[in-house]
Amino acid sequence: MQSSGLYELLENIYASNTIEHMMSGKSVSRTVRGHSIIDCALYIMLLSKMIDVSLLGIEGRTDENVNEVNAEDKEVIGTSSTEQNKSSLKAKFESALQTFLEILHNKTSFENIQNHENVEEIYQSIKNEFERLSKYPTAKLWIQYMDIIKILKLFIKAERTGDWFLHLHAVHEMLPFFAATGHNLYLKSAYCYLQQMQTLETEYPDMYSKFCEGYHVVRRSNRYWAGISTDLAIEQTLMRSVKTSGGMTRGKGMTEVQRAKWLLSMPACSGINSAMQTVENLQYTTSEQHKESTRERQQRCIDYSFVST
Repeated sequence: MQSSGLYELLENIYASNTIEHMMSGKSVSRTVRGHSIIDCALYIMLLSKMIDVSLLGIEGRTDENVNEVNAEDKEVIGTSSTEQNKSSLKAKFESALQTFLEILHNKTSFENIQNHENVEEIYQSIKNEFERLSKYPTAKLWIQYMDIIKILKLFIKAERTGDWFLHLHAVHEMLPFFAATGHNLYLKSAYCYLQQMQTLETEYPDMYSKFCEGYHVVRRSNRYWAGISTDLAIEQTLMRSVKTSGGMTRGKGMTEVQRAKWLLSMPACSGINSAMQTVENLQYTTSEQHKESTRERQQRCIDYSFVST
């Protein structure tokens, strides 16, 4: 995505120095959030063209550059649907949205939107639009970007919900992108991992049944979206309790004696850390509502999505 404008899009949300950390993989949470907002903005632009709804805030910038848009670009931006098809699709969106709002207010069940007659037609319309736009290089680039973000969201969902089959599906979908971006070690490891997991049912049936029940992730609470990977669980528990200022790599050295002292003192440090938390009446708890579900965070995402468009 170099020279694609992705960096400039993120500058509408984050500072330049922050983006450098995001692009290098050092700020994972901000990276996931930033890419999710851009993905949402791209879908907003696509759907607004499909149902012929203008976006407030981009009309001015579009009018300024209208003379610079050539005939081919106009064909890319426009849709092949007739006015009648646009009106019909817009009505289907409104009907599906009404059902979705009823779910948010607990007036109906989630199964209703899955069985909604208009949802499949809307999905097929979006899929057809993607196929039409894929004929153009720039549009195809951003569609591939949206596919990558979709895989990322599937993987996060699989880890958070403990869905074993979705986890394997997401890893499988990552393989072509690992190869295309030159991450050969990730590609090799993921490929070997999938091969081993495919034989898990026959070689280790007990473990396979546990994984199918969601035990391939660790849960520190009984909430639906509370699953985390095992390495992350270690970071949040053991490594957090033994964390020291500077660690081994900043000033303390890496000699054999220092490594042995650090490793052998880890159990004692963990016990002392837990005892001090008990004395100070401190504990790690989770709130009733995820911070991403708060009204302020949702409104901020909406504002950033329209800024990105």
